[in-house]
Amino acid sequence: MAIKGLSIPVFGRYNYNAEAGTVNYAGGIINPHAISYTAEIESTENNPLYGNNMVIENDVGRFSTGTLTLETDDLIGEVTMFLLDAKTVQRQYGDEQTVDAIVFDDRMHSPVLGVGIIELHQLDDVDHYKAIWFKKVTFSIPQDTATTRGETVEGQTRTIEGTIARSNEQHHPWKEEAWFEAESEAVEYLQAMLGVGTLGTLTVQSAAGTAEGTTALTVTPEKTGTNTYRYTLGTALELPDYNADCSNMTVWDGEADIQAQDGQQVLVVEVTADGYARAAGIADVEVNGA
Repeated sequence: MAIKGLSIPVFGRYNYNAEAGTVNYAGGIINPHAISYTAEIESTENNPLYGNNMVIENDVGRFSTGTLTLETDDLIGEVTMFLLDAKTVQRQYGDEQTVDAIVFDDRMHSPVLGVGIIELHQLDDVDHYKAIWFKKVTFSIPQDTATTRGETVEGQTRTIEGTIARSNEQHHPWKEEAWFEAESEAVEYLQAMLGVGTLGTLTVQSAAGTAEGTTALTVTPEKTGTNTYRYTLGTALELPDYNADCSNMTVWDGEADIQAQDGQQVLVVEVTADGYARAAGIADVEVNGA
């Protein structure tokens, strides 16, 4: 078997549910192209026990940390923002022209991510695709470099470096690998594992409930399959990321009136059986007796 290619970096936001002891990934994103990657792993030293002038037991070294170096053709703006938590600001210039500029400042705090990549292997003249998934990575701010164009165009790339750590879930995994016969299957797997998808839109309408202090909700479209609804009340609510863990929100059967207060908002989320977001919507609450 020989490695003969590399493709499609995939990233997802790492979320640890301490109460359940589980990890999931949400709001994932794909960078179009990969050039190369290196994962340099550091392990603890072996700890041999000697007896009768020889090693009779050996505590083998274990994963300690690692460095992931990822080279891409470029880091598109939305990926840069995702990897480094950079913000955007709208700038005005010229005659009332505007542009969204990415700002690198003190508000940046590089998030913890899962990182996937796909290796192309050949065995007996047949292609196989290995999806590699680093479970917990935090990237550092990359260097900026570019060279002027000469008589010929030389392709220039972007490199970003991150620290690999062990996941908080059971047994503390730091990497997973899975093999596929088609690249599309490997991509689909990484997208599912790292929460790449589009959050669906729920239209939520609120009307006065039957009893005082309650609201009656109508949600369209209806949930699908075995999905269920969960909700939360508050002010200045925000939609969750696709695949965000919403298991701590209140379960709703889609019919019962909800206790609420005037001036609140309600966020309704359609979730999987495990509580991961698939669609969501927000409405201002109308309360009986308000």
